[in-house]
Amino acid sequence: MSKNFLICTPIKKSWPNDKKNNLFFVSESSILSFKGSHDEYAAYSINESRWLNKKIFSKDFSFLIKIYEKYLILISKELNKYHKTNYSLRFWRILIGPWLSTFIHIYFDRWQNVKSTVKKNKIDKCIFLNFDLDLFIPYDHKNFIYFSQNDLWNQFLYQKIVKVFLKKNKIKHKNISNQKITKELKNSILNKFYKKDDKANFKGKIMQSFNYANRKNYKIFLYSTYLGFKNEFKLALKMKQMPIFLIQENKSIKKKTDAKIRLKLSNIGLKKNSFEKNLLEVMGIIFPKIFLENFLDLDIFSKTANIPQNPKIIFTSNSLWYNTKISYHVANLIDKKKSKLVQGQHGGAMGLVKHHWPEMHEIKISDYFLSWGWNKRENKKIKKFFILKKLEEYNDKRKSLLVPLKPRKRYFHSLESSSGTESYRLYIRNVNLFLIRLNKQIINKTILRLPFKNLDVKDIDFYSDLNSKYNFYSKDSFNEACEKSKLIIHASNSTPLLETLSANIPTILILDKHQHPVRSDCKKYFELLNENNIIFYKSDLAASFVNKIWNSNIESWWNSTKTQKAVKLFTENFARKNYDIVKECYDFLKKI
Repeated sequence: MSKNFLICTPIKKSWPNDKKNNLFFVSESSILSFKGSHDEYAAYSINESRWLNKKIFSKDFSFLIKIYEKYLILISKELNKYHKTNYSLRFWRILIGPWLSTFIHIYFDRWQNVKSTVKKNKIDKCIFLNFDLDLFIPYDHKNFIYFSQNDLWNQFLYQKIVKVFLKKNKIKHKNISNQKITKELKNSILNKFYKKDDKANFKGKIMQSFNYANRKNYKIFLYSTYLGFKNEFKLALKMKQMPIFLIQENKSIKKKTDAKIRLKLSNIGLKKNSFEKNLLEVMGIIFPKIFLENFLDLDIFSKTANIPQNPKIIFTSNSLWYNTKISYHVANLIDKKKSKLVQGQHGGAMGLVKHHWPEMHEIKISDYFLSWGWNKRENKKIKKFFILKKLEEYNDKRKSLLVPLKPRKRYFHSLESSSGTESYRLYIRNVNLFLIRLNKQIINKTILRLPFKNLDVKDIDFYSDLNSKYNFYSKDSFNEACEKSKLIIHASNSTPLLETLSANIPTILILDKHQHPVRSDCKKYFELLNENNIIFYKSDLAASFVNKIWNSNIESWWNSTKTQKAVKLFTENFARKNYDIVKECYDFLKKI
């Protein structure tokens, strides 16, 4: 007789051997491709994310804000006691906020996946792997993020949740060696995203050469500004400094896990429900070592690294999410030296989408937040600035149709009501529905671009066999790819969209408006783009329009007074262009 198995990850050791059984996957992240070994079983079902319903997402977003703020305060007090310090809440928000919020969001997502699947289906069995818990403790936030895209780590996390919903007699255990776990934990899709190629390594050597300058007395701490190599270099020179591209870090010393403090964290505060109780239990187990046992690593880095020790201003854009040691140094400078933090926007969905956790966090920790053109009257921290990235403007020598694809991060980790919570299955299906309706002549000119050179099509194609139908080419940089394209099709409301619109390159966005809700004050701009055939809410309509204008009418459509007015109005508010962004940054920083 067949049984119903709960499946949390694609790890085959956690699947039943007998193919006569039925599989119930907690989410689409549990399978690697649309067609695969799951087809060999009697039947299978994939649980849909509750966040396909954006009204539910809005409620969950508000709930998770409260949970985060509550435990940030409690944990900060406990860490001050443990380390015998008296750091402010803002210090801890900068240091542990990115990890704590991301962990809470990830845990809630996995919790709801299990809860929903078990509630809707009769589950007979779930196979657990026996783990050594110490192997799943990350060193810092970056290590944690890499873990979050690893199958074994997610299997570990799901098992902690499943035990709340299933009785012991429904759980079967299998052994797995620590050696295999240690080896497999190093595998993450993010390894492919950020693997350095020869060109990057050469550039890295150039960046490394600037380390010989003594940077400790710099009055402006410029680091990871999002301006790009050339502009960041120019800005540093204008400040009469050398640029800071690479920072040598001190090596960490392995320290024994402190079970006592971890138990304290697991029992902190009053738990109102089983979700919070289980959340804290797991949090205590996997709290990053750099915040507890290896806290001294942070202080050693801050005091010995060749970076500004008493700057008046810190200007960064994307270093305070994943670089824990820099986050500590910055938090310390703000807490003790009273340095001012200027944070630059580094994501296209910021200011546009209805809910965006990273944006909210970064504004809260900053003294000034430089947006790409938007602001909020009620928040004086936000300064209406300019897009920090640059593309060459359009010329008529371009030939291809470019479709930039977003990567498939199988496991959710970023809480925002756009691409961060969008079903990848629905995303790639929308891309496919557009492509299959294009004329053959256009298909021959179409290039599908993977976002990272080291990715393979199998890393992103979840719904249909795109590889056998279309041309893929990703060796060019995004700038170079755009320079060869006379039309660019985006299927995601993200940074590349704002880059191409800012550069005035003919651009079309295909968007599922139900999965990508925008803020009320942004709707009029989206409606204007929709009226001018720049945004389409249905893939087939976008394809029909491209078929119509491809041969001779792209320029007349794009350069028409009406279209250009819509583009200008949108970019003025969300992707403002400036031909001397270095001067603008310099003038702004000098006024502080």
